Amino acid sequence: MTRISSTGSDGRAPRGFTLFELMVTLVIMVLFTGVVAVSLGPALEDARLGGGARMVLAALRCARDYAVAHRTDAAVHLGDAAGGVGVYIREVDEDGAESWRPLTTPAGRSRPLPAGVEVAEVTDPATAEDAEHDPGVTFTALGRGEDVRITLRDARGRARVIVVDGLTGQCEVVRADE
Repeated sequence: MTRISSTGSDGRAPRGFTLFELMVTLVIMVLFTGVVAVSLGPALEDARLGGGARMVLAALRCARDYAVAHRTDAAVHLGDAAGGVGVYIREVDEDGAESWRPLTTPAGRSRPLPAGVEVAEVTDPATAEDAEHDPGVTFTALGRGEDVRITLRDARGRARVIVVDGLTGQCEVVRADE
């Protein structure tokens, strides 16, 4: 039977880590974790603002595509009761009365903006007036929209500006303030 020796090649018993060495390693790991967490804060806020801009763009494109495909008017309402973004479609009943119904498809249903992100203003670039009475964008069956500039802002004051071209209904993020 072979015996396994617990001694090293130099004849001494192997030495483990001391409590002091383990504590120093733990302190170093905590410091690195703290540095990483602090540096990720602004990046996470920027990601929320970018996510909010993408959410508004997706709703605008969904409304435009729905309006063209179904030959009806569609609108994006910004800042509803839940602080979100939703797509609505115009319906006309047998009596000729018009109403707006929320679109309940996965792409069009109302969603809240990310935490800390809000619709700061919706303006018509031609008149530079706020559209506070109806903060949203309507698209026709031909895909035309309204000339609108939508500003999203986060808690630190950073903004993303989305512009909708009234003639084509196309929309894009045109400026990102840091």
